[in-house]
Amino acid sequence: MGPNMTHCILRFRFLIVIIHGVIDKAILILILVPMVLVLVLSRLLLNINIKVFLDVGLLLLPSPLLVTLLMVPRHLVYPTDCAVLDLVRYKG
Repeated sequence: MGPNMTHCILRFRFLIVIIHGVIDKAILILILVPMVLVLVLSRLLLNINIKVFLDVGLLLLPSPLLVTLLMVPRHLVYPTDCAVLDLVRYKG
C-alpha cells in the first residue's frame, strides 16, 4: 500500500471512532434525561427518598437503548465512557 492509501484508511478509522463517539454520547443523553426527569418530578411531587427513585429510574430505562449501549465495542469507546459502560453493566 502506498502512503496515500494508508492515510485514507487512517482517516476512515478516525471518522468511524468519531461517529461512534457521537452515537454513544447521544445514547447516554437519551438514557440520562428520563432518569433526571424522574428524579426531579419525584422530588417536587412526592418528596420521597432519592434512592428509591434512582432504582425506579433504572427500571424505567428504555431497554432497546440499553441493549444498544451494551453492544458498543469497547475499543471504539473513549476511556471515560468505559467506566460508564461498566457502571451500566453492573447495575443491569
